Amino acid sequence: MADDFYISDGLNARDMALRAGQYRRQFDVGLSDKVDILELIEFKLADAFPGFHLVIVQDHEIEAYANTSFSPPCIIVRQSVYNAASEGSHFERMILAHELGHFLLHSEHKNRLPAAAPSDITYTENIKSLNGLESAEAQANLFAKLFLVPPFLAFKYRSDPLLLSKIAGVPSSDAIASIKISKRQEMYGLTNPITALPSPLVGEGVALD
Repeated sequence: MADDFYISDGLNARDMALRAGQYRRQFDVGLSDKVDILELIEFKLADAFPGFHLVIVQDHEIEAYANTSFSPPCIIVRQSVYNAASEGSHFERMILAHELGHFLLHSEHKNRLPAAAPSDITYTENIKSLNGLESAEAQANLFAKLFLVPPFLAFKYRSDPLLLSKIAGVPSSDAIASIKISKRQEMYGLTNPITALPSPLVGEGVALD
């Protein structure tokens, strides 16, 4: 998503891991090592959210690699990104997971602060006390990491980030970041596959089942 915005109830890493785990369960990829993110967005997301479409456009038609729209509900992606993701490219898989995060986390958000010019004093006062996870872009980035590389998977391969990168299909930098997150004390209970997946979402935006 090209334009960032700020929200008033940012999720910390554990909260985001739980949310990502809920969606992994809802989309029937709970304990999968490698999520087929393209199939998930193109088919499962469309089934879960009536009216949703994955829109593929020529590269010159959009400035960003991909964008998320809430009205109408769609994820718009460059043809080159779609092609690369279909071939398993790690970078493009992460792009799609990022946009999935926007769609799932922000489509029903009611506390959005719109973008404004830097000279807008009111906007500056509103956002100056917010932390990074109250940024929609930061949240989507964190969601993408924890959705494609959940704590139980990152912790399992914590001694070999390159192997984790290959298994999960993500850039090595994101594999390393996910390993670091999985080692945090706050992730206790989420690194064990037996207890890793939370209960399905209930009353969170649009029901998926």
